[in-house]
Amino acid sequence: MSVQAGPKLAELEAIKANYSLTGEQRQIVDHVDRVSRELLHPLQERMDAEEWWPEDLFKQMGELGLLGVTAPEELGGSGQDEFTQALVSQVISKWNPAVGLSHGAHDNLCLNNILRNGSEEQVKKYVPGLCSGELVGALGLTEPGAGSDALGSMATTARKDGDDYVINGSKIY
Repeated sequence: MSVQAGPKLAELEAIKANYSLTGEQRQIVDHVDRVSRELLHPLQERMDAEEWWPEDLFKQMGELGLLGVTAPEELGGSGQDEFTQALVSQVISKWNPAVGLSHGAHDNLCLNNILRNGSEEQVKKYVPGLCSGELVGALGLTEPGAGSDALGSMATTARKDGDDYVINGSKIY
C-alpha cells in the first residue's frame, strides 16, 4: 500500500479560510498541523500496513496538548470549545486518519461524555488521565450480531442493584 506524501499547505489554508477563526484557534490549528505532520504522518504507513499502534502515542499526544481540548485547564485540558476540538480532530485526521478517528473517540465520545454526564468523582478520577494520555478513552457500543444499533439490537443490559449497577453483555472492537 502506498501512502500519499501528505496534505498540501493549501489544504491547511482552506481549513483556516473556511471558518472565522480567532487568533487563538489559528495558533492551535498551526500547532496541531506541525505536530501531526512531524509526529503522526510518519507513522501512518506502518500503522496501516501492519495494523500497528504505538503504545505511547496517546502519552505523547497529551504532552503536546492534543488531548483534553474541551476539558477545563484545572483538570489538565485546554479549556476550548467543541468547535476548536473539531478543528483539532480535522487537522490530525488530515495527516493520519487512524489517529484522527481514535482522537475523536477519546476526546469526544469518552472524555466529553464524562465531562457532561459523569459524577464529580468520575470527572476528577478520569479526566486528568485522559488529558495527559495516561488513560485512553473509548466507547463500548458495537456488539456481536448487533453492530452499533444502540436502540434496536443492543443486548447489553444495566440493572440497578442497590447503589450499584450490574452490566451484563459483551462488546467487540
